[in-house]
Amino acid sequence: MPEIIDNLGARLPRLRAWAEAQPLADLIDVPIAAGRRECWYGLGIDTSGPVLVPGLDDPLVQELGRRYLPRWNSGLLLAYGAGVGIKPHVDPACFDEWGVTVNLGEARWVEGRGAGATTTTLHDGDVIRFRTASAHGVEPVSHPRYSLLFRTILPHFTDSAALARR
Repeated sequence: MPEIIDNLGARLPRLRAWAEAQPLADLIDVPIAAGRRECWYGLGIDTSGPVLVPGLDDPLVQELGRRYLPRWNSGLLLAYGAGVGIKPHVDPACFDEWGVTVNLGEARWVEGRGAGATTTTLHDGDVIRFRTASAHGVEPVSHPRYSLLFRTILPHFTDSAALARR
């Protein structure tokens, strides 16, 4: 189960305005997240390669990342339109065991798969910590939602050649 570690409360209007102004791109050929848009910060990963891709540098992302996952080096802003979710999946093994998501909007976080899956309601501004190696997803949302995901790419994978050899 994810652990809710904070709620941004009064910071939500600033964060939402920031998210709406970011250069999001459509996610192509990722069946588990069809319809989702994204923007990388720090280091990103193109899993079709897999190769590292440079992300943007943003002071707001830096501040939140240092606060919630001090060793982060990979941030990902995700936009979900109404009816869009992400099917339960396990993050690639190149990531450290913990991830943190800043949730903007309402969502139902799914942990596990099938009959054993559990759901946790995420409220606007919730910040959650979760295990990247546990199956997790988000049910299709009824209203637009953003999430800002922080993870740490393990040091031995930050060399693109090492990532490609996996």
